[in-house]
Amino acid sequence: MNARRCIETLVSNRDLPDDAEVVSTNNKIVAISRREKLVARIGSTANLNLRDDPHDLRYSHKVAWLAGDTAPVVKPLSSEPIVSGDYVISTYPLLNNEANLDKSSVGEIYTMSRDFGDALTAVETDMVLRRLDVGTYVRERLDSMYDNPRYSQELVGYVSEEVDRMDSQSPFDQLMQNDTALIHGDLKADNIVLDHEGRLKAIDLDAVAVGPRLYDLASWRLRQELGDDAPVGEVVEVGRKTNTWNEDAYRALIGWKAISSMSFTLKYEIPEVYEKKVKDIAKSAAILGGLMPVPFVENS
Repeated sequence: MNARRCIETLVSNRDLPDDAEVVSTNNKIVAISRREKLVARIGSTANLNLRDDPHDLRYSHKVAWLAGDTAPVVKPLSSEPIVSGDYVISTYPLLNNEANLDKSSVGEIYTMSRDFGDALTAVETDMVLRRLDVGTYVRERLDSMYDNPRYSQELVGYVSEEVDRMDSQSPFDQLMQNDTALIHGDLKADNIVLDHEGRLKAIDLDAVAVGPRLYDLASWRLRQELGDDAPVGEVVEVGRKTNTWNEDAYRALIGWKAISSMSFTLKYEIPEVYEKKVKDIAKSAAILGGLMPVPFVENS
C-alpha cells in the first residue's frame, strides 16, 4: 500500500481525521491524529500475506476487543473495524506513554504476561483463534529453500536438522497439550505501552494464537539475548519461583522460537544479512539452553 495515497483517500472519505499523519509503514500503515487522540492501524481488505505473518486486521481487532475488558490489552475504540473500499481501519486510543521497562517493572511484566494468557477463555468463547504450530510453518518455509541458490544450503540444512531434533525430543504438539494460553506471539518492549493509569498494556495483536503458556516469555527472553533491553531474565526468575513453572518446556520453547526466527530470517532477509543473523540467533538460543551448540555456528 502507498501510505500517502492511502491516508489521502481515507481523509477524503472522512474515515480518518484530516490531521492524520503516518508514523509507521512496517507491514501495516499506522497513522495518528493528535487532535482526536487516536491511532489507526490500516491494512488491506485483500489480506495479501506477502510475508507469512498474519495481516488480517479484523482478526487482531476482534481479539483486542474481546480481551480488552479483562486482559492487559489496549482495547479498540469500537467493536468492529472500519471497512472502507480496499482498506480496513482499526482505531485505538492514542497513548503517548512509553513503558520504559526496567528492573522495577519485573513483577508487573510477569503479572501482565500471566493475565494475558489467562484471557484465553474470554476470547475463544466468541471467536475461533489460530493455533500455534511452529513445526508445520517452519517446514513449509524450508520446503521453498531446498536446492535454491539464493539460500545457504548449509544453514537450511542446519535449521532442518534442528527441526527434526526438536520434533524427536520436544514435539511442539506435545508442548501444546500441557498448559495452553492466549499467546501474543510478538511480545517485546516495542509492543508494550502504559495506559492513562500507568498500567502495562500490550498492543499489536496480529500474531495472537492459542499456544503453550510459556511461549511468550521464552520468545521474549531470546529477544533479550539478541538485544531487547527489557529485563526479561529477571521476569523468568519470578516465574521459576512459582509452582506451575516448567523449565523443560521453557527451554524447548526457546529452541522452537529460535528455529522459527532462523527460518523467517533465511527466507526474507537478503543473503548479505541473513547469515550473521541466523548464526546470532543460534548462538543466543544455545546460550539459553534452547538449542544444542553446533561447531560451525558456535565458532563463526
